[in-house]
Amino acid sequence: AKFPSSSGRGRVLERAAWPFLIKEGILSTVPEVTAGTVTVTLGSATVTETTSNANGWASALVGRYFRLDGDSEFYDITAYGDVNPDTLTLGRVYEGATGTVKGYKVFQRLFSLASDVREITEITVIDTPVPLQKVSQSDLDIALTNRPTVGSPPRLWAPTGRDTSDVMRIELYPIPDEAHGILYHYL
Repeated sequence: AKFPSSSGRGRVLERAAWPFLIKEGILSTVPEVTAGTVTVTLGSATVTETTSNANGWASALVGRYFRLDGDSEFYDITAYGDVNPDTLTLGRVYEGATGTVKGYKVFQRLFSLASDVREITEITVIDTPVPLQKVSQSDLDIALTNRPTVGSPPRLWAPTGRDTSDVMRIELYPIPDEAHGILYHYL
């Protein structure tokens, strides 16, 4: 007998949650970045550090999110400029009032999982072993449009599609502001 290709939905092993297919993975959240202050300009996608090289920024911030203190909007960070002063480029222009010497937060809310994840069975914060509640991305978008809470530990998770490497990723909420180990079991 000939079986469908390994990429087809008809594979026998994909038809049930076989216990021998359950694996575990661990991802690490990262602390938020808040050091120093920034300058923002209405209609500009560039955020500039106020004091040269005081923020500890690096290219690792690309893919995270920026929010000015007191604002509800957040912006994805698409580039880092290692100049003096350092800059961040936002995925869209800044929509708030122009300001200098402003506090801010840079945080990560989306996390890529192992490349072989097909379905997640459970997610737990390692240091508070209570399973996170699964919600849909649209539930988060409707109930928490601007993701107002940054704090730890997260209590909710939502599948968010795939990253640029075609790896499944999730969103955690509240958005983690500290480093945590997140244990997940998956098929």
